[in-house]
Amino acid sequence: MPKKLVNLNKEDGAIAALFAILMSSILVIALFMIVFDISSLYSERRVIQNAADTSVLATAQECAVVGTGAILNLNSAYASSVCGNQSYALDFAGKYANLNSPDALSDVSEICGTAPLNQCGSLNNGQFECKSVNSDYKNYVRVKTSTRQSSGTSISALFTSLVNPSNSNVKVIGCAQSAWGKAAFAPVVFPVALPICDYAINGTKLIQDFSSNNPVVTGGCSFTDLNGDTFNYASPTNGFDLLIGFGCPGVSASNNVKVGDTLQVESSLTQVEQGCPSGQFQFYFQLSRFLNTKVFIPVVTSVSCQSQSVNCQGNYVFKVASFFSFKFIGAKFKNRGRVGSGPPCAVGDPCQNNQSWPPACDATRNCLYGTFERAIVPGADVSLDPTFPAVGAMAVQLLP
Repeated sequence: MPKKLVNLNKEDGAIAALFAILMSSILVIALFMIVFDISSLYSERRVIQNAADTSVLATAQECAVVGTGAILNLNSAYASSVCGNQSYALDFAGKYANLNSPDALSDVSEICGTAPLNQCGSLNNGQFECKSVNSDYKNYVRVKTSTRQSSGTSISALFTSLVNPSNSNVKVIGCAQSAWGKAAFAPVVFPVALPICDYAINGTKLIQDFSSNNPVVTGGCSFTDLNGDTFNYASPTNGFDLLIGFGCPGVSASNNVKVGDTLQVESSLTQVEQGCPSGQFQFYFQLSRFLNTKVFIPVVTSVSCQSQSVNCQGNYVFKVASFFSFKFIGAKFKNRGRVGSGPPCAVGDPCQNNQSWPPACDATRNCLYGTFERAIVPGADVSLDPTFPAVGAMAVQLLP
């Protein structure tokens, strides 16, 4: 009996189908590998850039306040300020970058900026590269971060390894820049204005109010601010005085005061106390909550009389020129007692009523005691206006 021959032509469709399935599977695998690579690279890119952003902001804050690592709870970790030494800055930036990296594996490949940091070199073209810094920013820092794995400094791309096994690793980089300098506004919760000639950064000082409610004095002062610029004031105000229109300290929302604003002076303490619903008692209770904390106080350089009377009767308006960051230690108010501590008595001086206040702060005078310091104004941008000084209230701003 003759054998039946198989017609192989009938199998062509099956082979084609199997080939199509095989190619589709290869395509799906390739697409999966591409998607996986893109996802991994995107995730790594996000981690590296976030490490750069947070690291550069933290470093700029340390630069602005001349810190020695306090933002990392590393007080006195460095012999001088973080930005006073290139190796300190690199170490600090690296630690902060890894605090904000999920696997704590991010390299700070470069840190540069304002001297004494290394001068920044030219930038490369690229989507993820930093932009050139506006020369109007006097102080800035740049941080570049890059991939670091437990096995090296790059991550393996699956699809790339199939196409080119000799070049399968990818190094992801991030770049961030931040400037620091004087703040153009500050939140004010303390109803006090101070004159520019009382400026004494990092100095503890006793400040008395205006004599006979008259802030206009002759003379002046000259000083160099935190940016190294010199300012001269021919006819400054004298002492301090209270402000009206700010509500109860620490109860109502803070007032955002800007450079150039005008502030109304109130010579009557009773009027200021009425900003609190419960009056005098609540006013002093609220002030006591600010003891040993930093407050932003408007700095004034000019004054005008808003009254037709000869002596103006205390009805003055101040113009804001800058802001002090002031650590409030204590205050003594005429006819009303005191809040917090006063300055130490000089040798042989019994001080007023044995309350550690000098005799000059008697029942007829208001006195304020505290330390001028540096502090960051939350949310404020760096001002590029050269006409007003940097005297303690600093801003930190992320740059492109």
